[in-house]
Amino acid sequence: MGVVIQCSIAVLLVSFLIFSLWVTVPTDQTFENMFPNVIFMHGWGNMAIEPVAADNSTLPELPAEKMSALNGLYGHEMMFYHKTMDRFIPWEDRSKYRVWSCSVLCSPPSGTPGSSVALVLYSQNPKRHVWYVVELNDEDANSPVVYGRTKFRKNPHYDVPWVTHTPGDAVKPKNMDGVFITISWSLFKMDTPEKWTTAACLLLGTVASAWACRRSMFDDD
Repeated sequence: MGVVIQCSIAVLLVSFLIFSLWVTVPTDQTFENMFPNVIFMHGWGNMAIEPVAADNSTLPELPAEKMSALNGLYGHEMMFYHKTMDRFIPWEDRSKYRVWSCSVLCSPPSGTPGSSVALVLYSQNPKRHVWYVVELNDEDANSPVVYGRTKFRKNPHYDVPWVTHTPGDAVKPKNMDGVFITISWSLFKMDTPEKWTTAACLLLGTVASAWACRRSMFDDD
């Protein structure tokens, strides 16, 4: 094997290791932590969305193709701050929400310069938790603009159905089938035949590679 190929393989392995650590480490060093540093959101782009502004007014509908911009990787921001966030969640409740900001592949659906997208986990009380996806912009009077939310749950969890965000209880939210949050930790939960098959293939591949390397060493001797 040439030196160039060996170096290329080494670079790929190191890059994969760094990426794996980035997406799997917890957000803080506690045994009770329930979420990793990176969250993957996918499934947007199947339906048009009518966003809701911070003052609870509806904004012009955005087509499905623009909503697909929300798909991507979101990284946890421990020291998150945005001056318009107080319009949506009161400053007094700042300790009750956590934010994962758009990091890779995602972008603001509006396409407005200076805007950013974030996933917000808001724990209104110990038995009422909800996720929001919002677009933030310092110069926009409507910021933060809410594109959707999850159904309320008694315990914070990523595997929750998503619905449209509405300007009030009088409007019934629509289910957003196909929109999901995925975390790297779920890959290690052997709950599907596909995961068991993949694990078996990786194990067999590792054993076969080790056996081939061992045989090659003996043949060289």
